[in-house]
Amino acid sequence: MLTCISIVQKGNQVLLIYKKRGFGKGLYNFPGGKFEANENGEECAIRELREETGIVAKKAVYKGRITFVLDSEIAQLMEVYVINDFEGQIRETDEAVPLWIDVNRIPYDKMWEDDKEWVRLVLDGYSIDCKFYFSDNWKIYNGGSCKTFK
Repeated sequence: MLTCISIVQKGNQVLLIYKKRGFGKGLYNFPGGKFEANENGEECAIRELREETGIVAKKAVYKGRITFVLDSEIAQLMEVYVINDFEGQIRETDEAVPLWIDVNRIPYDKMWEDDKEWVRLVLDGYSIDCKFYFSDNWKIYNGGSCKTFK
């Protein structure tokens, strides 16, 4: 499965969503989701951001990819984007509650466990190539690693 995720920055804040339903329900995350047919990564990032938060991005900058392996099989490839150029106001949807959070207060303890491994790298300006391992039901995080590029 091919997915995208966007780290939206406004000053010293990032835009998180609290998932009300679907994959990751009950966790904080960044806006994102599955690629649609004939869609590239930037288009996916911009569309998902608009659908989940109401924010309209003018541009999304590719910052790398994350490979998720579940019980030794690749289950998901996720492209990571950073968005700094956008317009509009956040709004709650039936899927998510968006909120601006100070970068020093990101609630990693209420997010996917791998987020603490890669989010700070992207916020510090690095591009990434990461691989993370989970049990087949996504409940047990078995570690991983990231390569970084400037």
